[in-house]
Amino acid sequence: MGRPSRYPDEFRHEAVQMALASNESRASVARRLGVNETTLRNWVANEVAEQARQANPLSVSPSEFEELRRLRREVEELRTEKEILRKAAAYFAQETIRSAASDSSPIIDTPMASSGSAEFWRSPARASTPSSPDRPRRGNRPTRG
Repeated sequence: MGRPSRYPDEFRHEAVQMALASNESRASVARRLGVNETTLRNWVANEVAEQARQANPLSVSPSEFEELRRLRREVEELRTEKEILRKAAAYFAQETIRSAASDSSPIIDTPMASSGSAEFWRSPARASTPSSPDRPRRGNRPTRG
């Protein structure tokens, strides 16, 4: 808040009425009253704005305008947060579906009765057995002959 005015409200009101009713310039009215010209101009502008607000019942006061700005900013933040949460929920739901689908694979759940390791049967992409004679084992280098 600004500093308190050194002019009483009644004096300000009369000065504004004099400035609005007079044919003189605002500068001459301000000099005659012993008030700064800018001060009188601000008082007149505030009075005219207040009269316009009172003439229009749908107009917004400055405090209401500030509250509207604050609330609009808050609504925008909440919408952004809601969108982020919606996307995160969709992402985690998709991950849950993927992990549930990979856990219930029929290849893993079905026990195999034939010989071989479980790792061998879990990987359907493998074409040959781990001990295939045509492939060298890991760590063993083929001998040159």
